[in-house]
Amino acid sequence: MKKILSIDGGGIRGVVPSVLLAEIEERTGKRIAELFDLIGGTSTGGILTLGLTKPNNDRKPEYQAKDLLRLYETRGKDIFDRPAWKKWLPLGNGFGPKYSANGIEKMLQEYFGDKMLSEALTEVIITSYDIERRQSYFFKSQRAKGNQARGVKANPTRDLKK
Repeated sequence: MKKILSIDGGGIRGVVPSVLLAEIEERTGKRIAELFDLIGGTSTGGILTLGLTKPNNDRKPEYQAKDLLRLYETRGKDIFDRPAWKKWLPLGNGFGPKYSANGIEKMLQEYFGDKMLSEALTEVIITSYDIERRQSYFFKSQRAKGNQARGVKANPTRDLKK
């Protein structure tokens, strides 16, 4: 039997799965990367997925779910910063991305640096959408491991721009 974890998106609402995942780690005494065979995430769920499967130098998960919860609590306003006009205009979210890329890119660089997707401790799938090309894209650790030319950094926003 394979165990799959899917983590939904929702911006700052990533706090909710962070709380649940921290409780799972607390009760089991294991890290999320040890409990699941495949972890997938969309948007903020992708950030959590990458954070929970990022290896440290000993090939153990660098972050616990409670670390990522703390990230949302302390840096959420910076990461999910929306221009004022998008907050107040009814159609504001219909034009371009909901959040500015600056805050999230800074956090991704700080937390993930130059780690490669192929280094994830558990198989991962991160769903993404390229708004310029108007197409979805799936970042898959299995694909990255099988073809180093496809190996992308755990900071996928930078790689999409190339």
